Amino acid sequence: MNVKKENPHGTSQYARSLIEASLDPLVTISPEGKITDVNEATVKVTGVPREKLIGTDFSNYFTEPIKAREGYERVFKEGSVRDYPLSIKHSTGQITDVLYNASVYKDDKGNVLGVFAAARDIAERKKVEKQQLDLTDATAKTQLERTDAAAKTQLDLTDATAKTQLERTDAAAKTQLDLTDATAKTQLDLTDATAKTQLDLTDATAKTQLERTDAAALSEKLKGVAKDEFSAMVTHELHTPLVPILVYCKMFKTSMLGKMNEEQANAIKVIEKNAKRLETLISDIMDVRKLDLNQLKFKIDDLSLDEFFANLDSDYRKVLENKRCLFTTNIYAKNLVIKTDNLRLRQCFDNIIGNAIKFIPENKGKIEIGCMKENNSIVFYVKDNGIGIPPEKQKELFQKFYQIDTSERRSIGGTGLGLAISKGIVEKLGGTISVESDGKTGSTFFIQLPSKLIM
Repeated sequence: MNVKKENPHGTSQYARSLIEASLDPLVTISPEGKITDVNEATVKVTGVPREKLIGTDFSNYFTEPIKAREGYERVFKEGSVRDYPLSIKHSTGQITDVLYNASVYKDDKGNVLGVFAAARDIAERKKVEKQQLDLTDATAKTQLERTDAAAKTQLDLTDATAKTQLERTDAAAKTQLDLTDATAKTQLDLTDATAKTQLDLTDATAKTQLERTDAAALSEKLKGVAKDEFSAMVTHELHTPLVPILVYCKMFKTSMLGKMNEEQANAIKVIEKNAKRLETLISDIMDVRKLDLNQLKFKIDDLSLDEFFANLDSDYRKVLENKRCLFTTNIYAKNLVIKTDNLRLRQCFDNIIGNAIKFIPENKGKIEIGCMKENNSIVFYVKDNGIGIPPEKQKELFQKFYQIDTSERRSIGGTGLGLAISKGIVEKLGGTISVESDGKTGSTFFIQLPSKLIM
């Protein structure tokens, strides 16, 4: 999808990038039921290019077209729908079950322009529900086995008691003929029966205890799996409503939905700022979880370091100049191309540079980035003149949610996930990440990639 081209309703490149950031399929629909715009997630789930989707009937891409048509007609009638179940049909025949949330959007005069709809993939939710059902079945099975064991124990005890009673009766009758022998034999039979009953009871108790332990272990295992799936579902659910929030903030700020006074404009800025903070936190949590599960995806390709650093310089130099801070780039290895994941390496630099910006002094801050060849390896660095990192704190710096315990740093805040994510990415790329600082006069972060990645 060409994010540089404005969509039919005049949203900017920024709004387009927000829409494309959604993991869920997003689509806008005209009052006639025709698709007017989609994001890349919609292209992936249907298998149909964006230019072929636009202008076609929204209902054509579902297993139940009539139900899909009734859904968007209901939005135009009622203003919105929530959790409307549909199944998207991919061009290859694959089916994706989703829940649609949709609402109408209007111009500044209140005229309805169309429907904005977001589809939520419920595959993860179904998986969690299935695992919960499996857990319930396992618990029921354990309870049934426990009941059967108790019943067997009671039966063994009853049989032993009946046998003892019969032997006592026979012994009493025989006592009339030979009292001494009968008494001895009765005593022996009674002792054997008691021992057998005790043994049966002990075996049944041990069996019940073993089954209970096995069921508990199975329950804990299923809970662990359910916890991972629940984590994925929660982060997904939190991310979904942020996309329309940020899009509407942009539309309000550009007066697309009418003029606002200064107080209203400031309120929109606060909403947008905090929504972006939540979006970053959710994204970091998802990346950390994917790293833990070894599910973070990488795309290894040729990367020109000259181009890579030119993009960094373009993105950060002007921003820091406006804050009267200096941003410099030094490439000691010109015309070098390496094989790596461009987006993941950029994510590491953004995390480290973002931290540096927080801690450099106002009006006289300095950040320097660069790279060099060293012993057939490539070494990247980010250097700042901030407050530094105490040596005793550097060992734990790359742990998840770690915050250096100083009042100055606490006032700045942060998720404590950026450096942990960077460490995980660099190690997946076969490299190492480290820091040097005397704790007083700034810090320098180093990323070293092995020689096998260099061309």
